[in-house]
Amino acid sequence: MSRFGKFILIAVVFAAVLAVSSGMLLAYGLAHSRMVRVELRQHARNRTAALDLEVPVPARLLAVAIDAAAFTSHERCRHRSQETLHAWRPAVRAACRALAAAPDGVLAVVESGPGKVTLVKRGDTVEVHVQGPEGDVKVTTPAGLVWHLADLV
Repeated sequence: MSRFGKFILIAVVFAAVLAVSSGMLLAYGLAHSRMVRVELRQHARNRTAALDLEVPVPARLLAVAIDAAAFTSHERCRHRSQETLHAWRPAVRAACRALAAAPDGVLAVVESGPGKVTLVKRGDTVEVHVQGPEGDVKVTTPAGLVWHLADLV
């Protein structure tokens, strides 16, 4: 085998080992990270049209997406009135921090017509449950993600 062939072989083996170890590190990180769960249950009008969907999303991935959205929104908001946006920031920041630091239990229940929204804190998770005549939506997120959102506002 020529020198160039040996070099290419070593480079390919190195790239393969790097790709496999990076994939394993990513899989480990995703498996052991906190998850945001979105559950959708649609009530069936007939027995064949029911929909049950559960989507887990890694909280770290969502935190990166929130960071990216905050960066792009700050760039866009330079042209708008900063005073109107700035007036709401302390209230939103305080609400997010209070939600993340709240004690366990039902924090709020809002009923309007046939619909109902329940906000519950259990341990270090925050759960929003929306019930309506069409179906139910339940979002469970780590409280740390709410705290992270408060830091970006």
